[in-house]
Amino acid sequence: MNYFVVAPDGQKYGPVDLAGLNEWAQRNRVLPSTIVEDGATGTRMQASTIQGIIFPPTMAGGLLPPSPYASYPRMDVRADNGSGDMTLVWIMSVLTLGGSLCCPIISIVTGIVAITMAVSAKKKGHPQAQTGFVVAIVCTVLGVGWYVGLFAYGMINAMAHPIR
Repeated sequence: MNYFVVAPDGQKYGPVDLAGLNEWAQRNRVLPSTIVEDGATGTRMQASTIQGIIFPPTMAGGLLPPSPYASYPRMDVRADNGSGDMTLVWIMSVLTLGGSLCCPIISIVTGIVAITMAVSAKKKGHPQAQTGFVVAIVCTVLGVGWYVGLFAYGMINAMAHPIR
C-alpha cells in the first residue's frame, strides 16, 4: 500500500510504502502526529494510527526535531537534463538548412534558436549538448552561406549580363 505524507502547508510527499514510512519515522521526518494520506482511498489519518510504523524512542526532552519537509522526495519533481532543449536543437538545425532554400530570415532566426537551445542544454548537463552546439553552428553557417552565395551569384550574373 502506498501513502503520501501531507506537510502543514498541504504539499504532498511520496508515494511511499510502509518501509519508506518507517525509514522516515526513524529519521524523525514522520512523527506520530504527521498527517498521512492513503494512496488508494485518499483517506487522511495521523501516522500513529497506521499499523506497522515504528517510531524511534523519545529522548529526555522528547523527540528530535523533524527534518525539514523540503528534504522529502516529491512525486512530481522531474530533473531537467536539457532533453527538450536538444530536441529543439535538432529541429531548428534542420529548419535552418531548409529555410535557406526559401527565406534567409528563417535560417538566421532558427539558427540563433538552435544555438541558444544548445547552450541551455549544455548548462543543464546534457551529454550531447556540445555536439548539438557544433551542428547548430554548422547548419547556421551553411544556411546563411547558401543565401549569401546565391545573392553573390545573382550579382555577378547581373554584372556579366546587364540589361540593355
